[in-house]
Amino acid sequence: MRRMTVRARLTLWHSGLLALLVLGFAVASQAFLRRTELRRLDSTLREQSEIVMQAMRSAGVTAARASLDTAPLLDVLHDLRSRGTRAWVFDAKNRAVLSTSMVHEGEGSAEERRVLGDTVPAEALRRASMADRAEGATFTARTDSERARLFGARLPADLGAGSIVVSASLRDLDELLDESRQAAMVAVVVAFVLSGVAGYALARRSLRPVTDMSHQADRIDAERLHERLPVANPHDELGVLATTFNKLLDRVGLAFEQQRRFMADASHELRTPVAIMRGEADVALAEDRPRETYRDALVVIRDAAGRLTRTVNDIFLLARVDAKQVPTTAVPLYFDELVAETCRAMRSLAGQRNITLRCDTTSGEVPYVGDEPLLERLVMNLLDNAIKYSDDGGTVSVCLSKKAGEIVLTVANGGRGIPPAARPHVFDRFFRADEARTHGTVLHGSGSGLGLSIARWIAELHAGRLELTEASASTTVFTVTLPLEPALRAAR
Repeated sequence: MRRMTVRARLTLWHSGLLALLVLGFAVASQAFLRRTELRRLDSTLREQSEIVMQAMRSAGVTAARASLDTAPLLDVLHDLRSRGTRAWVFDAKNRAVLSTSMVHEGEGSAEERRVLGDTVPAEALRRASMADRAEGATFTARTDSERARLFGARLPADLGAGSIVVSASLRDLDELLDESRQAAMVAVVVAFVLSGVAGYALARRSLRPVTDMSHQADRIDAERLHERLPVANPHDELGVLATTFNKLLDRVGLAFEQQRRFMADASHELRTPVAIMRGEADVALAEDRPRETYRDALVVIRDAAGRLTRTVNDIFLLARVDAKQVPTTAVPLYFDELVAETCRAMRSLAGQRNITLRCDTTSGEVPYVGDEPLLERLVMNLLDNAIKYSDDGGTVSVCLSKKAGEIVLTVANGGRGIPPAARPHVFDRFFRADEARTHGTVLHGSGSGLGLSIARWIAELHAGRLELTEASASTTVFTVTLPLEPALRAAR
Protein backbone atom coordinates (compact mmCIF):
# COMPACT_ATOMS: atom_id res chain seq x y z
CA MET A 1 0.00 0.00 0.00
CA ARG A 2 1.39 3.34 -1.02
CA ARG A 3 1.89 5.68 1.91
CA MET A 4 0.51 9.20 1.80
CA THR A 5 2.82 12.06 1.00
CA VAL A 6 3.91 14.53 3.66
CA ARG A 7 1.76 17.16 1.97
CA ALA A 8 -1.35 14.96 2.25
CA ARG A 9 -0.61 14.07 5.86
CA LEU A 10 -0.11 17.72 6.79
CA THR A 11 -3.38 18.61 5.06
CA LEU A 12 -5.31 15.88 6.88
CA TRP A 13 -3.76 16.82 10.21
CA HIS A 14 -4.57 20.48 9.66
CA SER A 15 -8.15 19.78 8.58
CA GLY A 16 -8.80 17.18 11.25
CA LEU A 17 -7.39 19.32 14.03
CA LEU A 18 -9.41 22.36 13.00
CA ALA A 19 -12.56 20.23 12.66
CA LEU A 20 -11.98 18.81 16.15
CA LEU A 21 -11.48 22.30 17.53
CA VAL A 22 -14.72 23.50 15.93
CA LEU A 23 -16.55 20.39 17.14
CA GLY A 24 -15.18 20.81 20.64
CA PHE A 25 -16.20 24.47 20.66
CA ALA A 26 -19.69 23.52 19.43
CA VAL A 27 -20.10 20.83 22.12
CA ALA A 28 -18.89 23.20 24.82
CA SER A 29 -21.15 25.96 23.52
CA GLN A 30 -24.18 23.65 23.47
CA ALA A 31 -23.45 22.45 27.00
CA PHE A 32 -23.11 26.05 28.15
CA LEU A 33 -26.33 27.01 26.37
CA ARG A 34 -28.25 24.07 27.88
CA ARG A 35 -26.97 24.78 31.38
CA THR A 36 -27.71 28.51 31.09
CA GLU A 37 -31.26 27.97 29.76
CA LEU A 38 -32.02 25.36 32.41
CA ARG A 39 -30.84 27.72 35.13
CA ARG A 40 -32.99 30.48 33.68
CA LEU A 41 -36.00 28.14 33.46
CA ASP A 42 -35.45 26.85 37.00
CA SER A 43 -35.32 30.42 38.26
CA THR A 44 -38.57 31.20 36.43
CA LEU A 45 -40.28 28.12 37.90
CA ARG A 46 -39.14 29.09 41.38
CA GLU A 47 -40.57 32.58 40.86
CA GLN A 48 -43.86 31.12 39.58
CA SER A 49 -44.13 28.88 42.63
CA GLU A 50 -43.65 31.90 44.87
CA ILE A 51 -46.37 33.77 42.93
CA VAL A 52 -48.78 30.87 43.48
CA MET A 53 -47.97 30.73 47.18
CA GLN A 54 -48.42 34.50 47.48
CA ALA A 55 -51.84 34.21 45.72
CA MET A 56 -52.79 31.44 48.16
CA ARG A 57 -51.92 33.69 51.08
CA SER A 58 -53.93 36.54 49.57
CA ALA A 59 -56.92 34.24 49.06
CA GLY A 60 -56.58 32.68 52.49
CA VAL A 61 -56.20 29.24 50.93
CA THR A 62 -54.04 26.45 52.41
CA ALA A 63 -53.26 22.91 51.33
CA ALA A 64 -55.73 21.66 53.91
CA ARG A 65 -58.62 23.76 52.63
CA ALA A 66 -58.12 24.60 48.99
CA SER A 67 -60.69 26.40 46.83
CA LEU A 68 -60.81 28.02 43.39
CA ASP A 69 -63.50 30.44 44.34
CA THR A 70 -61.17 33.37 45.02
CA ALA A 71 -60.54 35.69 42.10
CA PRO A 72 -56.81 36.44 42.83
CA LEU A 73 -55.89 32.74 42.86
CA LEU A 74 -57.96 32.05 39.76
CA ASP A 75 -56.28 34.90 37.90
CA VAL A 76 -52.84 33.57 38.79
CA LEU A 77 -53.67 30.06 37.62
CA HIS A 78 -55.18 31.41 34.40
CA ASP A 79 -52.02 33.46 33.81
CA LEU A 80 -49.74 30.46 34.41
CA ARG A 81 -51.79 28.27 32.08
CA SER A 82 -51.72 30.88 29.34
CA ARG A 83 -47.92 31.03 29.58
CA GLY A 84 -47.61 27.28 29.24
CA THR A 85 -46.69 26.80 32.90
CA ARG A 86 -48.49 24.21 35.02
CA ALA A 87 -48.79 24.13 38.81
CA TRP A 88 -50.00 21.63 41.41
CA VAL A 89 -50.61 22.04 45.12
CA PHE A 90 -50.53 18.81 47.17
CA ASP A 91 -51.83 18.30 50.68
CA ALA A 92 -50.17 16.37 53.46
CA LYS A 93 -51.42 13.08 51.98
CA ASN A 94 -49.83 13.98 48.63
CA ARG A 95 -53.19 14.57 46.94
CA ALA A 96 -53.51 17.32 44.32
CA VAL A 97 -55.92 19.86 45.77
CA LEU A 98 -55.20 22.69 43.34
CA SER A 99 -53.83 22.66 39.76
CA THR A 100 -53.92 24.62 36.57
CA SER A 101 -55.71 21.67 34.95
CA MET A 102 -58.75 22.55 37.05
CA VAL A 103 -59.08 25.88 35.24
CA HIS A 104 -61.23 25.73 32.10
CA GLU A 105 -59.91 27.52 29.03
CA GLY A 106 -62.67 28.62 26.71
CA GLU A 107 -64.38 26.54 24.11
CA GLY A 108 -63.11 23.45 22.31
CA SER A 109 -62.91 19.74 22.80
CA ALA A 110 -61.04 18.20 25.67
CA GLU A 111 -58.24 17.07 23.32
CA GLU A 112 -57.72 20.67 22.19
CA ARG A 113 -57.61 21.91 25.77
CA ARG A 114 -55.21 19.24 26.90
CA VAL A 115 -51.82 20.89 27.23
CA LEU A 116 -48.34 19.85 28.22
CA GLY A 117 -47.97 19.88 31.96
CA ASP A 118 -51.35 18.39 32.67
CA THR A 119 -50.03 15.11 31.24
CA VAL A 120 -46.85 14.86 33.35
CA PRO A 121 -46.54 11.27 34.56
CA ALA A 122 -47.87 10.70 38.05
CA GLU A 123 -44.57 9.18 39.18
CA ALA A 124 -42.66 12.34 38.23
CA LEU A 125 -45.25 14.52 39.99
CA ARG A 126 -45.05 12.33 43.09
CA ARG A 127 -41.28 12.52 43.20
CA ALA A 128 -41.32 16.32 42.73
CA SER A 129 -44.03 16.76 45.36
CA MET A 130 -42.01 14.82 47.89
CA ALA A 131 -39.00 17.13 47.67
CA ASP A 132 -37.72 17.50 51.22
CA ARG A 133 -35.60 20.62 50.75
CA ALA A 134 -37.24 23.89 51.65
CA GLU A 135 -35.44 25.67 48.81
CA GLY A 136 -36.85 23.15 46.39
CA ALA A 137 -35.48 20.71 43.83
CA THR A 138 -35.64 20.43 40.04
CA PHE A 139 -36.34 17.40 37.88
CA THR A 140 -36.64 16.56 34.19
CA ALA A 141 -39.40 14.18 33.16
CA ARG A 142 -40.54 12.64 29.90
CA THR A 143 -44.20 13.25 28.98
CA ASP A 144 -46.16 11.53 26.26
CA SER A 145 -44.25 13.21 23.43
CA GLU A 146 -41.86 15.72 24.92
CA ARG A 147 -39.89 16.62 28.01
CA ALA A 148 -40.82 18.86 30.92
CA ARG A 149 -38.91 20.60 33.67
CA LEU A 150 -40.38 20.30 37.18
CA PHE A 151 -39.71 22.33 40.33
CA GLY A 152 -40.95 20.96 43.64
CA ALA A 153 -40.79 22.52 47.10
CA ARG A 154 -42.37 22.17 50.54
CA LEU A 155 -45.07 24.72 51.37
CA PRO A 156 -44.33 27.16 54.17
CA ALA A 157 -45.93 26.46 57.51
CA ASP A 158 -48.57 29.16 57.06
CA LEU A 159 -49.86 27.38 53.94
CA GLY A 160 -50.18 24.00 55.59
CA ALA A 161 -48.35 20.72 55.46
CA GLY A 162 -48.09 20.14 51.73
CA SER A 163 -46.02 20.84 48.66
CA ILE A 164 -46.11 22.73 45.39
CA VAL A 165 -44.90 21.58 41.95
CA VAL A 166 -44.48 23.88 38.96
CA SER A 167 -43.74 22.54 35.46
CA ALA A 168 -42.82 24.02 32.09
CA SER A 169 -42.26 22.47 28.66
CA LEU A 170 -38.74 21.94 27.36
CA ARG A 171 -39.95 22.00 23.79
CA ASP A 172 -38.39 25.37 22.99
CA LEU A 173 -35.08 24.43 24.61
CA ASP A 174 -34.94 21.10 22.78
CA GLU A 175 -35.65 22.82 19.48
CA LEU A 176 -32.95 25.38 20.22
CA LEU A 177 -30.45 22.64 21.05
CA ASP A 178 -31.38 20.71 17.89
CA GLU A 179 -30.81 23.81 15.78
CA SER A 180 -27.48 24.47 17.47
CA ARG A 181 -26.39 20.85 16.85
CA GLN A 182 -27.30 21.13 13.19
CA ALA A 183 -25.46 24.43 12.93
CA ALA A 184 -22.45 22.86 14.64
CA MET A 185 -22.38 19.95 12.19
CA VAL A 186 -22.58 22.35 9.26
CA ALA A 187 -19.77 24.41 10.80
CA VAL A 188 -17.62 21.29 11.28
CA VAL A 189 -18.12 20.20 7.67
CA VAL A 190 -17.45 23.70 6.33
CA ALA A 191 -14.39 24.05 8.57
CA PHE A 192 -13.06 20.67 7.43
CA VAL A 193 -13.49 21.53 3.75
CA LEU A 194 -12.11 25.06 4.00
CA SER A 195 -9.23 24.00 6.25
CA GLY A 196 -8.45 21.15 3.83
CA VAL A 197 -8.18 23.56 0.91
CA ALA A 198 -6.21 26.09 2.95
CA GLY A 199 -4.05 23.39 4.51
CA TYR A 200 -3.20 21.88 1.14
CA ALA A 201 -2.24 25.29 -0.24
CA LEU A 202 -0.18 26.05 2.87
CA ALA A 203 1.53 22.65 2.85
CA ARG A 204 2.27 22.96 -0.86
CA ARG A 205 3.79 26.39 -0.42
CA SER A 206 5.71 25.40 2.72
CA LEU A 207 7.10 22.22 1.16
CA ARG A 208 7.99 23.80 -2.18
CA PRO A 209 11.57 24.47 -1.02
CA VAL A 210 11.85 20.78 -0.09
CA THR A 211 10.70 19.81 -3.58
CA ASP A 212 13.19 22.21 -5.14
CA MET A 213 15.98 20.85 -2.93
CA SER A 214 15.11 17.25 -3.81
CA HIS A 215 15.20 18.04 -7.54
CA GLN A 216 18.52 19.82 -7.15
CA ALA A 217 19.96 17.03 -5.00
CA ASP A 218 18.88 14.48 -7.61
CA ARG A 219 20.99 16.31 -10.20
CA ILE A 220 24.15 16.28 -8.09
CA ASP A 221 26.56 13.47 -8.90
CA ALA A 222 30.32 12.97 -9.02
CA GLU A 223 30.59 15.37 -11.96
CA ARG A 224 28.43 18.10 -10.36
CA LEU A 225 29.72 18.15 -6.81
CA HIS A 226 30.26 21.90 -7.13
CA GLU A 227 26.50 22.51 -7.29
CA ARG A 228 24.62 23.30 -4.07
CA LEU A 229 21.03 23.32 -2.82
CA PRO A 230 19.14 26.63 -2.95
CA VAL A 231 18.74 28.36 0.42
CA ALA A 232 15.75 30.73 0.43
CA ASN A 233 15.88 31.59 4.13
CA PRO A 234 18.97 30.44 6.03
CA HIS A 235 17.29 31.09 9.39
CA ASP A 236 14.26 28.76 9.17
CA GLU A 237 14.28 24.97 9.53
CA LEU A 238 14.42 24.26 5.79
CA GLY A 239 17.21 26.80 5.37
CA VAL A 240 19.18 25.14 8.16
CA LEU A 241 18.60 21.75 6.51
CA ALA A 242 19.78 23.03 3.12
CA THR A 243 22.82 24.71 4.69
CA THR A 244 23.72 21.53 6.56
CA PHE A 245 23.36 19.48 3.38
CA ASN A 246 25.52 21.96 1.48
CA LYS A 247 28.20 21.63 4.16
CA LEU A 248 27.96 17.87 3.73
CA LEU A 249 28.45 18.33 -0.02
CA ASP A 250 31.49 20.50 0.73
CA ARG A 251 32.99 17.68 2.79
CA VAL A 252 32.08 15.08 0.17
CA GLY A 253 33.57 17.23 -2.57
CA LEU A 254 36.75 17.70 -0.57
CA ALA A 255 36.92 13.96 0.05
CA PHE A 256 36.41 13.26 -3.66
CA GLU A 257 39.09 15.75 -4.59
CA GLN A 258 41.49 14.26 -2.07
CA GLN A 259 40.68 10.80 -3.36
CA ARG A 260 41.32 11.85 -6.95
CA ARG A 261 44.57 13.50 -5.97
CA PHE A 262 45.50 10.51 -3.89
CA MET A 263 44.88 8.11 -6.77
CA ALA A 264 46.77 10.32 -9.23
CA ASP A 265 49.74 10.69 -6.88
CA ALA A 266 49.68 7.00 -6.01
CA SER A 267 49.64 6.08 -9.69
CA HIS A 268 52.61 8.38 -10.29
CA GLU A 269 54.55 6.95 -7.36
CA LEU A 270 53.86 3.38 -8.43
CA ARG A 271 54.63 4.09 -12.06
CA THR A 272 58.12 5.45 -11.34
CA PRO A 273 59.66 2.33 -9.71
CA VAL A 274 57.83 0.07 -12.15
CA ALA A 275 59.30 2.05 -15.06
CA ILE A 276 62.77 1.81 -13.49
CA MET A 277 62.45 -1.95 -13.05
CA ARG A 278 61.20 -2.46 -16.56
CA GLY A 279 63.88 -0.22 -18.06
CA GLU A 280 66.68 -2.00 -16.26
CA ALA A 281 65.26 -5.36 -17.23
CA ASP A 282 65.04 -4.31 -20.89
CA VAL A 283 68.63 -3.05 -20.83
CA ALA A 284 69.86 -6.25 -19.20
CA LEU A 285 68.05 -8.42 -21.74
CA ALA A 286 68.99 -6.39 -24.80
CA GLU A 287 72.34 -8.15 -25.42
CA ASP A 288 75.06 -10.04 -23.69
CA ARG A 289 76.76 -7.86 -21.08
CA PRO A 290 79.43 -8.33 -18.43
CA ARG A 291 78.42 -9.93 -15.14
CA GLU A 292 78.93 -6.69 -13.26
CA THR A 293 76.40 -4.96 -15.52
CA TYR A 294 73.75 -7.58 -14.68
CA ARG A 295 74.59 -7.26 -11.01
CA ASP A 296 74.19 -3.48 -11.13
CA ALA A 297 70.87 -3.86 -12.96
CA LEU A 298 69.63 -6.32 -10.33
CA VAL A 299 70.63 -3.91 -7.56
CA VAL A 300 68.65 -1.12 -9.22
CA ILE A 301 65.67 -3.44 -9.70
CA ARG A 302 65.89 -4.55 -6.07
CA ASP A 303 65.98 -0.95 -4.82
CA ALA A 304 63.08 0.02 -7.06
CA ALA A 305 61.11 -3.04 -5.89
CA GLY A 306 61.83 -2.06 -2.28
CA ARG A 307 60.60 1.47 -2.92
CA LEU A 308 57.52 0.05 -4.67
CA THR A 309 56.82 -2.26 -1.72
CA ARG A 310 57.16 0.56 0.80
CA THR A 311 54.89 2.83 -1.22
CA VAL A 312 52.23 0.12 -1.54
CA ASN A 313 52.45 -0.60 2.20
CA ASP A 314 52.11 3.10 3.03
CA ILE A 315 49.13 3.47 0.70
CA PHE A 316 47.52 0.41 2.25
CA LEU A 317 48.14 1.76 5.74
CA LEU A 318 46.57 5.13 4.92
CA ALA A 319 43.59 3.42 3.33
CA ARG A 320 43.05 1.47 6.55
CA VAL A 321 43.52 4.69 8.52
CA ASP A 322 40.76 6.36 6.51
CA ALA A 323 38.52 3.35 7.12
CA LYS A 324 39.47 3.33 10.83
CA GLN A 325 40.54 -0.31 10.55
CA VAL A 326 44.13 -0.10 11.81
CA PRO A 327 44.62 -2.55 14.70
CA THR A 328 46.58 -1.14 17.63
CA THR A 329 48.19 -2.86 20.58
CA ALA A 330 49.17 -0.74 23.55
CA VAL A 331 52.05 -2.07 25.64
CA PRO A 332 54.16 -0.57 28.43
CA LEU A 333 57.52 0.67 27.14
CA TYR A 334 60.29 3.19 27.76
CA PHE A 335 60.07 5.94 25.20
CA ASP A 336 63.70 7.00 25.74
CA GLU A 337 64.92 3.48 24.85
CA LEU A 338 62.68 3.41 21.76
CA VAL A 339 64.16 6.71 20.51
CA ALA A 340 67.76 5.60 21.24
CA GLU A 341 67.35 2.28 19.41
CA THR A 342 65.76 3.99 16.39
CA CYS A 343 68.69 6.44 16.25
CA ARG A 344 71.18 3.57 16.29
CA ALA A 345 69.30 1.88 13.45
CA MET A 346 69.40 5.06 11.34
CA ARG A 347 73.08 5.90 11.88
CA SER A 348 74.16 3.65 9.02
CA LEU A 349 71.86 5.53 6.66
CA ALA A 350 73.22 8.86 7.89
CA GLY A 351 76.78 7.61 7.58
CA GLN A 352 76.41 7.02 3.86
CA ARG A 353 76.47 10.82 3.45
CA ASN A 354 78.72 11.62 6.41
CA ILE A 355 75.80 13.06 8.38
CA THR A 356 76.27 13.17 12.15
CA LEU A 357 73.25 11.88 14.05
CA ARG A 358 73.12 13.23 17.62
CA CYS A 359 70.62 11.66 19.99
CA ASP A 360 70.00 13.26 23.40
CA THR A 361 67.87 11.04 25.68
CA THR A 362 69.63 11.93 28.95
CA SER A 363 66.50 13.37 30.59
CA GLY A 364 65.95 10.08 32.41
CA GLU A 365 63.62 7.16 31.97
CA VAL A 366 60.36 7.98 30.20
CA PRO A 367 57.82 5.20 30.83
CA TYR A 368 54.94 5.23 28.40
CA VAL A 369 52.07 3.06 27.12
CA GLY A 370 51.51 2.94 23.37
CA ASP A 371 51.74 0.93 20.17
CA GLU A 372 55.48 0.22 19.95
CA PRO A 373 55.77 -0.56 16.19
CA LEU A 374 53.82 2.58 15.29
CA LEU A 375 55.87 4.76 17.64
CA GLU A 376 59.08 3.35 16.11
CA ARG A 377 57.73 4.22 12.69
CA LEU A 378 56.93 7.74 13.86
CA VAL A 379 60.51 8.36 15.01
CA MET A 380 62.01 6.60 11.97
CA ASN A 381 59.94 8.66 9.50
CA LEU A 382 61.08 11.88 11.18
CA LEU A 383 64.73 10.80 11.11
CA ASP A 384 64.43 9.62 7.51
CA ASN A 385 62.95 12.99 6.51
CA ALA A 386 65.70 14.90 8.38
CA ILE A 387 68.51 12.84 6.79
CA LYS A 388 66.97 13.08 3.34
CA TYR A 389 66.88 16.88 3.40
CA SER A 390 70.23 17.48 5.16
CA ASP A 391 73.41 18.52 3.35
CA ASP A 392 76.21 15.99 3.07
CA GLY A 393 78.39 16.18 6.17
CA GLY A 394 75.63 17.98 8.10
CA THR A 395 74.07 17.21 11.48
CA VAL A 396 70.72 15.81 12.57
CA SER A 397 69.84 16.42 16.24
CA VAL A 398 67.29 14.44 18.24
CA CYS A 399 66.30 15.61 21.72
CA LEU A 400 63.85 13.95 24.14
CA SER A 401 62.52 15.68 27.27
CA LYS A 402 59.57 15.84 29.66
CA LYS A 403 57.70 19.11 30.24
CA ALA A 404 54.51 19.72 32.24
CA GLY A 405 53.08 16.23 31.92
CA GLU A 406 54.11 15.82 28.27
CA ILE A 407 56.81 14.04 26.29
CA VAL A 408 58.53 16.38 23.84
CA LEU A 409 60.64 14.98 20.99
CA THR A 410 62.40 17.36 18.58
CA VAL A 411 64.17 16.39 15.36
CA ALA A 412 66.28 19.16 13.77
CA ASN A 413 68.38 19.19 10.63
CA GLY A 414 70.32 21.73 8.58
CA GLY A 415 70.24 22.13 4.83
CA ARG A 416 68.39 24.43 2.54
CA GLY A 417 65.21 24.54 4.66
CA ILE A 418 61.64 24.38 3.45
CA PRO A 419 60.37 27.05 1.03
CA PRO A 420 57.64 29.26 2.56
CA ALA A 421 55.13 28.16 -0.05
CA ALA A 422 55.68 24.50 0.83
CA ARG A 423 55.44 24.80 4.64
CA PRO A 424 51.61 24.59 4.91
CA HIS A 425 51.67 21.36 2.86
CA VAL A 426 54.48 19.35 4.46
CA PHE A 427 51.98 16.99 6.12
CA ASP A 428 49.85 16.50 3.00
CA ARG A 429 49.87 13.08 1.43
CA PHE A 430 52.28 12.60 -1.48
CA PHE A 431 53.65 16.09 -0.98
CA ARG A 432 57.36 16.50 -1.53
CA ALA A 433 59.34 19.68 -1.66
CA ASP A 434 61.72 20.54 -4.50
CA GLU A 435 63.49 17.38 -5.61
CA ALA A 436 66.74 19.36 -5.71
CA ARG A 437 66.68 19.43 -1.91
CA THR A 438 66.89 15.62 -1.66
CA HIS A 439 70.11 13.67 -1.82
CA GLY A 440 70.35 10.20 -3.29
CA THR A 441 68.09 7.22 -2.78
CA VAL A 442 66.50 6.78 0.62
CA LEU A 443 66.41 3.16 1.57
CA HIS A 444 64.63 3.34 4.89
CA GLY A 445 61.94 5.91 4.07
CA SER A 446 58.99 5.77 1.79
CA GLY A 447 60.37 8.40 -0.58
CA SER A 448 56.79 8.98 -1.70
CA GLY A 449 55.74 11.96 0.39
CA LEU A 450 53.75 9.82 2.83
CA GLY A 451 56.23 9.68 5.72
CA LEU A 452 55.22 12.89 7.51
CA SER A 453 51.53 12.24 6.90
CA ILE A 454 51.83 8.81 8.55
CA ALA A 455 53.94 10.27 11.37
CA ARG A 456 51.31 12.89 12.18
CA TRP A 457 48.55 10.26 12.20
CA ILE A 458 50.55 8.12 14.66
CA ALA A 459 51.03 11.14 16.94
CA GLU A 460 47.32 11.99 16.83
CA LEU A 461 46.44 8.35 17.46
CA HIS A 462 48.26 8.69 20.78
CA ALA A 463 46.42 11.98 21.53
CA GLY A 464 49.53 13.98 20.63
CA ARG A 465 50.55 16.31 17.85
CA LEU A 466 53.34 16.69 15.29
CA GLU A 467 54.23 20.23 14.24
CA LEU A 468 56.73 22.05 12.08
CA THR A 469 58.08 24.37 14.80
CA GLU A 470 60.92 25.97 12.84
CA ALA A 471 61.53 26.35 9.12
CA SER A 472 64.23 28.90 8.52
CA ALA A 473 66.53 29.10 5.52
CA SER A 474 69.09 26.84 7.21
CA THR A 475 67.23 24.88 9.92
CA THR A 476 64.16 22.68 10.00
CA VAL A 477 62.69 21.44 13.30
CA PHE A 478 59.80 19.02 13.76
CA THR A 479 58.35 18.58 17.28
CA VAL A 480 56.31 15.67 18.61
CA THR A 481 54.29 16.23 21.79
CA LEU A 482 52.67 13.27 23.54
CA PRO A 483 50.74 13.31 26.83
CA LEU A 484 52.30 11.27 29.63
CA GLU A 485 48.82 9.99 30.40
CA PRO A 486 48.45 7.46 27.56
CA ALA A 487 45.52 7.60 25.17
CA LEU A 488 45.88 3.89 24.38
CA ARG A 489 45.33 1.50 27.28
CA ALA A 490 47.46 -1.57 27.68
CA ALA A 491 45.61 -4.87 27.59
CA ARG A 492 45.42 -6.71 30.92
